[in-house]
Amino acid sequence: MQCFPLPKFVLAKIDSICRTFLWTGKSDKSMKSPIVWHTVCRPRCNGGLNIINLSIWNQGTHVIELEQGNSWSWIFQAVMLQREHIGRIQILWNKMIAMQTFNMKQVYDALIDDTPKVPWRFLLHYNSARPRALFTTWMLCHGRLPTKYRLIQFGFIQDSVCILCNTAPESSAHLFFQCRIVKDIWQSILEWIEIKHTPHDRAMELQWILNIISKKGWKAKPLKLAFSEAIYGIWQLRNAIIFDIHHKENTVSLIVDNITYRGWKDKCIRDHIARLMM
Repeated sequence: MQCFPLPKFVLAKIDSICRTFLWTGKSDKSMKSPIVWHTVCRPRCNGGLNIINLSIWNQGTHVIELEQGNSWSWIFQAVMLQREHIGRIQILWNKMIAMQTFNMKQVYDALIDDTPKVPWRFLLHYNSARPRALFTTWMLCHGRLPTKYRLIQFGFIQDSVCILCNTAPESSAHLFFQCRIVKDIWQSILEWIEIKHTPHDRAMELQWILNIISKKGWKAKPLKLAFSEAIYGIWQLRNAIIFDIHHKENTVSLIVDNITYRGWKDKCIRDHIARLMM
């Protein structure tokens, strides 16, 4: 009741239960009150029993003008401290007051730090890939996957050579875009989803993918799905070799199976997946 105004009928019901109990000792047997309730609710020094008058207790004031009280609960104090943030969203706040509506999502969005939008965000939007594949893709886009190149910088390992081709340091750019083994895998995936393209280095390949998915047409969703599942499949292959885990299936076949399974659940690309399976 310190935080939210309750409906009047709720207050009246609570008063009725308290009043009945005061005069009868029960909650279901009523009688005429010898003393009116608002008198009972007065302080003792004013002839009452110091019972809280709920209507007064629940009577609010403007949240911005309310002065902090020593008797406030810690949770209410924490709620009221958020008033400091209203200045950051004053225009939105005034609009919601005028419309007498409150939209928590709009407030949350307005309070988020205004950082630039990343160009690769469309890779993850409406992507049917598995959550683990999307998470790995997200880590790759941030450049935070624990490749050998990163691990050697922290002093965890001494060998930085790519475990797949043994020709160059295993950075994210090399492992997922320049390694000849990976290029063959990615080329096979592209051919399976019937997209003609020759893989390039990281910058050019990402730019090509972003250009394709920004356009209307059937290629966007299958390409996003295939890219994320391929990234995860390659990461799995790399880890299996490093940690000497038996990789039961061919990597391309495994990626294709996952594309098929996830694509079949997406109504937008189900027909295309069905045609590829014929």
